[in-house]
Amino acid sequence: MHPRTARSRAQLNKAVLELAGIRCVDDIPVNDIVAVAGVNRSTFYQHSGSPTELPAP
Repeated sequence: MHPRTARSRAQLNKAVLELAGIRCVDDIPVNDIVAVAGVNRSTFYQHSGSPTELPAP
């Protein structure tokens, strides 16, 4: 896996886990995830179709 891909996925996963501590994953908007992760919406959709599709450790 390319290092940039791994970094983006890690940032997205970390953001979802952080936000999941505040509210249900189903209620987390993509805009909140990308803001916390520091990535673009397009990066999110390259790796996932929805917050629940992101693998969580």
